Amino acid sequence: MPGKICCIVNHKGGVGKTSLTCSLGAAVAIQGKRVLVIDNDPQANASGTLLPNSVRLTNSLYELLDPDGDPPPIADCI
Repeated sequence: MPGKICCIVNHKGGVGKTSLTCSLGAAVAIQGKRVLVIDNDPQANASGTLLPNSVRLTNSLYELLDPDGDPPPIADCI
């Protein structure tokens, strides 16, 4: 069964995009579904909210999209 894609976007800051994304992702995960949250915000607040403090990201969206670098495999960034 194909997955569903949900995109939360708003140009204005402070409207709850990150809070909604983290809450929605957690609620779906609690239901036993697999969830991938992509944090494209330079402040990385969703990553800071959802990941334990001990996790250090070595391959991020930045490295994947950096035009001057050698991009890692996309599977390493998920």
